[in-house]
Amino acid sequence: MGKKKETEVEEVVEDVEVKASGNIHQRLNKVMGEVNYIQKDKEISFGNGRSYTVVGHDAVTELIHPHLVKHGINLIPSITSVDQQGNRTRVDMAFRWINIDEPEDYFVTTAFAYGLDSQDKGIGKAWSICQRFTVLKTLHLMTGDKDIEEYDIDA
Repeated sequence: MGKKKETEVEEVVEDVEVKASGNIHQRLNKVMGEVNYIQKDKEISFGNGRSYTVVGHDAVTELIHPHLVKHGINLIPSITSVDQQGNRTRVDMAFRWINIDEPEDYFVTTAFAYGLDSQDKGIGKAWSICQRFTVLKTLHLMTGDKDIEEYDIDA
């Protein structure tokens, strides 16, 4: 009787880049199918020991960026107006969701927000809020926690 010879089989796995396809709405729908939840990760305090949680800008960006890249979507922000009164800055913005393979295939969402800052960061704060809420609401992302509207307070 012969002896069985063991052989090693090396498995080669190639990274196959899948080309994004579909119009901007189909691509966005694919992102929505892959991402539907984000945990609120920041606590905002407003005195008297009261606070509420929010999803931070970086957490939203970290979650959706790879999916936008994978499905060939660019999200281009632009400020349409700024109004600053004291430490309160209102920023109105438009966000263009673009199919990178056909740039004429896009849609626009708009948002505005206020940034409160005694220095020079009001515009940046308002921009971050606009972008965060635009992404959360456009992609219908759940956060699994109470929304600020559900708190019985005047903040």
